[in-house]
Amino acid sequence: MARGYSHTNGNAILNVYNSVVSNNNGVGNNNNNGVGIHILYGIGNIKDSVISNNIATGGTGGGIFVDQGDVSITNTLISNNVANDAGGLYFQSGTTHTTIIIRQSSFVNNSATEGKDIYGHSGAITLVNTVLPTEATSGQV
Repeated sequence: MARGYSHTNGNAILNVYNSVVSNNNGVGNNNNNGVGIHILYGIGNIKDSVISNNIATGGTGGGIFVDQGDVSITNTLISNNVANDAGGLYFQSGTTHTTIIIRQSSFVNNSATEGKDIYGHSGAITLVNTVLPTEATSGQV
């Protein structure tokens, strides 16, 4: 079991398997985005894991933040993460497209001002057999 912050930047590949990423706190950091997992211009594979209790105070994507990358999430629990935008997962595209595929995963009790569980600024997302709360509003998943 692994605990702690994971970050990839610049065409790297991040594989997180059978792991726990929890109890990371972004308070006081200059960049409070994705305090659990932060993927920038990379590829991420997250499988059979738990992403929980990560706090990005004033930031975005408490559990997972993806900027211009491709991420596959399978059989993973994303829960009890907190951020200003997207407590669970935030994704966006820039000059490079972002694609997110989530299978057999659950989002539970994430908290944010906007997009409690998933918030996409731009890019594409596919959900397959994934559990989300029912209170999503327009523009948020």
